Amino acid sequence: MDLLKDLYTNVISMDEANDIYENIRGDIDNGVYDSLLNNGKTIDLASLLGMDEYEYTAFCQGALFSIIAKWRYEGWPCKCCKH
Repeated sequence: MDLLKDLYTNVISMDEANDIYENIRGDIDNGVYDSLLNNGKTIDLASLLGMDEYEYTAFCQGALFSIIAKWRYEGWPCKCCKH
């Protein structure tokens, strides 16, 4: 899966991207991905979504999937948007 690519190319909508994320989170809670546990402790959610660590960090800091998708394909900002 490449959530950001699918969103950027309009294969899915922003609402669908959020639903996919929530469904994966629910599946993790329900043990669906237990076979992917790293050292029996964690699951690489970024990889499940097709995101790299920078993209996932941006998401965890509050950036919307649509913004991160745009950054991936059109270029990341060269300064913090909060300044």
